[in-house]
Amino acid sequence: MFEFVPYPSGQTEPFPDVFALPAGGQVHVIESVSLPSVARALGRDDESWLTQVIVLQRVLETHFAVYSDLNVIDLFHLQNNRKGGAKTEIDALFLMVLGDPTDPKKALITFEAKRRNPILADQIRKQVAYTAKQCTLRAELSDITLVLPVAAGTNSKKFGKGVVAIFEMEPVTVADGAAAHDAGTSHDLPLTISNAVGYRFQPSVSGI
Repeated sequence: MFEFVPYPSGQTEPFPDVFALPAGGQVHVIESVSLPSVARALGRDDESWLTQVIVLQRVLETHFAVYSDLNVIDLFHLQNNRKGGAKTEIDALFLMVLGDPTDPKKALITFEAKRRNPILADQIRKQVAYTAKQCTLRAELSDITLVLPVAAGTNSKKFGKGVVAIFEMEPVTVADGAAAHDAGTSHDLPLTISNAVGYRFQPSVSGI
């Protein structure tokens, strides 16, 4: 059974790709000299290597310090390749502390990496819903109030050769994400890109 719905106002194609860098936007250069030259030469053409390089070269730390509108106090990488239920896989998780230092808020960042394939909004929504639900089930995560999705893409035809596109999205409350998880309506979670910036490693890194 299929349901047909009209295009929203302004939409001209059936499945628009919203993950695009601003036309003529700045590309920020990230040093990679601190990454051993052997690692830069070997590289790999997969999402795990992309995630590893972004973590090692602290790309998200640079992004949130320089380009984000959020008042970030601390940012910590927690783990890679977290697998959840319903075929949910998260390439990396980060812990973010933001706001007033006297009254900080904690958020978990879900990180999705794509090499050539398109970034899928519903895949990210599932990650947010699953992560929010975990925060309600685990006492150690009870002080997490937000889940903030971030995606990275390296489609050279779309972003340019060697450019890593980072997409920061608006945070979702744990309450809203967990409710969507329980109701099976993660596809209805809002997913709004608040910041999109290109990054390039110098020297270049093989596989990126």
